[in-house]
Amino acid sequence: MVLLWNVWNRRNKWFHDEELLDDRDMVVAAWGLCVDFVEANSIGSFLTPSQSSMKLTFWSRPKTNGVKINVNGAFSTTKTMSAIGIVARDHNGMVLGGMCRQITPPFMAESTEMEAFTQGLKFTIENGWMDTIIIGDAISIVNRLFNRREDVSTITLLLNEAQNI
Repeated sequence: MVLLWNVWNRRNKWFHDEELLDDRDMVVAAWGLCVDFVEANSIGSFLTPSQSSMKLTFWSRPKTNGVKINVNGAFSTTKTMSAIGIVARDHNGMVLGGMCRQITPPFMAESTEMEAFTQGLKFTIENGWMDTIIIGDAISIVNRLFNRREDVSTITLLLNEAQNI
């Protein structure tokens, strides 16, 4: 999972900063994060009272034999580019698949997020996953997908496509 996150992070650095990390550097960074994780978990008893009272949020697993798909869209106004990313995991947290792709022509931020949800739905169908949860960070898109009233926004056609899948 750490390596997949580093691949996504590498793509974002290239996308936003035009800086492409070497493959080896990406793997070394992933290994370093794994080592840091193990070290951090081995010293849990040394937390201060203020640190131990902090509420942590963790990835929550889907029910047994379920699939959880995280979708996200990225849009750059300065480069007029947009891209989406999808990661699917099972109830054990194992990565079942993923994808990232540049969207052409570039859309605005909201339509890029909508395209990520649409591709997440298609990814679910293509893989035959019946019990799937799709998660994204664009609450306005989630609300519109489940709202059956007429939508007169600029992403109406994308909403209709996702709802008809």
